[in-house]
Amino acid sequence: MDDHTKDIIERVVRERWASNTVCVLNVTVTEAPDAMPERACNVLITYDAPHGVLDPGRTLGLVRHTRQSLANRAEDLFPIFSFVSRSDAKTRIASLRSGT
Repeated sequence: MDDHTKDIIERVVRERWASNTVCVLNVTVTEAPDAMPERACNVLITYDAPHGVLDPGRTLGLVRHTRQSLANRAEDLFPIFSFVSRSDAKTRIASLRSGT
């Protein structure tokens, strides 16, 4: 997967959340190695939200909006989204460093 495809996915994510109270901190896109029959990618979104909750309507529509933007570029790729809050990310990093 090329950088332009990753940029398209990140742009859609940031645009979809731009008018919301959620702050997208990081978007990591990696190709899913075992995806069959179509190509897929894993998209990990690290976010910060005042109430710790994401708007379900925005999360559900993210796949549709991303696929449409990719299709406009003739890219047949299915995005699989995962979300992690800033606090959960910090906790996970701390546990990895401590070996627990």
